Amino acid sequence: MNTRAYTLTGLTIRSATQNSPLQFRFPRQKQTGRYIGHGCIDTLCTARPEEIIPAIKGLPKEGLVMGSQLKKMGIDLETVRAQLPQRVRDEAVLRPGGPARTAAQAAHQADPNSHITYIGFRGFDELGDWYEQHFVDRGMDVSRLMKTRDYPTSETLAREQQGKDPWRNFIQEIGANYALTLPTLTENDLKADYVHIGGNFLVPGLDLIGTFTKAKMNGAMTSLDTVFDPIGRWKLADSHKFRGFDRFLAFVNRNLNKNNWNAPLNTYFFGRLAACLDVLTMDRGEAEAIAGTKGETPEETLEFFKKAGFPACVIKLGSEGSIGYSTGKGDFIGEHPVVRMPISDYIADFPEEAKFPTGTGDVYSGLLPVLLRRGVPLPVAMAFATSGAGLSLLQKGGELGAPGNHLAEILDIYNRMIEQASVINTVGYLPRLTLG
Repeated sequence: MNTRAYTLTGLTIRSATQNSPLQFRFPRQKQTGRYIGHGCIDTLCTARPEEIIPAIKGLPKEGLVMGSQLKKMGIDLETVRAQLPQRVRDEAVLRPGGPARTAAQAAHQADPNSHITYIGFRGFDELGDWYEQHFVDRGMDVSRLMKTRDYPTSETLAREQQGKDPWRNFIQEIGANYALTLPTLTENDLKADYVHIGGNFLVPGLDLIGTFTKAKMNGAMTSLDTVFDPIGRWKLADSHKFRGFDRFLAFVNRNLNKNNWNAPLNTYFFGRLAACLDVLTMDRGEAEAIAGTKGETPEETLEFFKKAGFPACVIKLGSEGSIGYSTGKGDFIGEHPVVRMPISDYIADFPEEAKFPTGTGDVYSGLLPVLLRRGVPLPVAMAFATSGAGLSLLQKGGELGAPGNHLAEILDIYNRMIEQASVINTVGYLPRLTLG
């Protein structure tokens, strides 16, 4: 079987083979990581098909529903909560959530030697106090959890059905996340080993291009985890500056590009975003909607982003694992052709009723930069992120577990996973990771 040369923390090594297993210590040098973007309080509950909430009966069963959509119907999030069946309310779990906040907590619990900071907003309210205390209880840095009097703390009602026909539905009130803009970020916020933005659609005032450009000027690796846009605009850059073009671009796209009605807008943004972004992560639905490749293979969707100029891209495929590439043209990630990473068989064998997918994709995207910034090859970083996401699948709300360090558990899943035939046959022999 072929082996590949990998560069890890300055040393060139060869991937393990069946006869010569390779081990190396988990890179322990300290890093500074900034996680900027959407954070909220999630009400997590399981739902059954027959448990329809009358207030939102006409809205899509799956996907994201915005508070603005509820307002048009003359209701709010409290009205929806009040109509939850008693069983659902009794079993509901209140947890901090949001793509950026969940990613930050995962990095904090998986990389204990590093300094991880979440940067976002909360309101001046009791929910905000509880939200902040959750950070404190987990030993996280709250110095950049800012407060605004203009909006309440963001909330999400997340309903998910488990079993053979799983689905998820989110009702989102953006709230305090409206306050997050580039001027609210300090120079020090963007001075770090890496800067990750999560849930850009849910922080509509944040200028992605400006934020990433400043971070790159400070020597940071940059990563973006986008999020589903129910309006269908899929603006990946500083769209707040271009609202006046919305109607014109919609007309052009609807009439000239049926498959991807937002293509001209995305094409303009892609070039600017790719120039200041090291790695882009999305889930499959997001990637297909942006690329206009619904119904095509993940490889074909990934090729769209490669042609668009992104140095590295990873698409999360849920139970099918993930797929990614790196051109080597970025500042930190070496070249690697398409990598198709399966999920952990160990995690897959758990019963479906023990799995809670909400937040697992955020955990995955949050853990990728932990190793990529240290020069670890893309396949190893993807396997590590997959292992962390798998651990969080067994907890509600994208948690890795109780407060504390969960690196050893992630490495245990990782070292089991790299021995799977599905990994060896698609990626090759990956090195074992040890705490040393």
